[in-house]
Amino acid sequence: MTAALTAVALTAPTQEVAALKAMQQARYIDGQDVTSLDQLAVILQGLGLAEAAQRLTAADAELLQAHAARTQQAQHWLQQLGARGVPTFLLEIDGRGQLLPSNLLFSQPEAWIEQLLAA
Repeated sequence: MTAALTAVALTAPTQEVAALKAMQQARYIDGQDVTSLDQLAVILQGLGLAEAAQRLTAADAELLQAHAARTQQAQHWLQQLGARGVPTFLLEIDGRGQLLPSNLLFSQPEAWIEQLLAA
């Protein structure tokens, strides 16, 4: 999914959250295989993100480089902050990272949102 989200970030960055939501729905509600690039391309096309879908399936050099850089940055933050487990939420503001506790996310989502807004 990160490669698909990177393709969206390169072609329609304002649609990245919508794409993530659609992929999560496909995975957790519809039971689709979101490890398949072809399936992810279908999801992107369904959102009107044909250019992102094309780049994902073509795996052009810019996409591969951007995906590698994004993955490396995420791994850096996770290691630096000692993050463990899933889900892990990291908030980056002005180049500084902060882990957001996820224990309230499912039991008290309103309280979790309050933590996010207070960070």
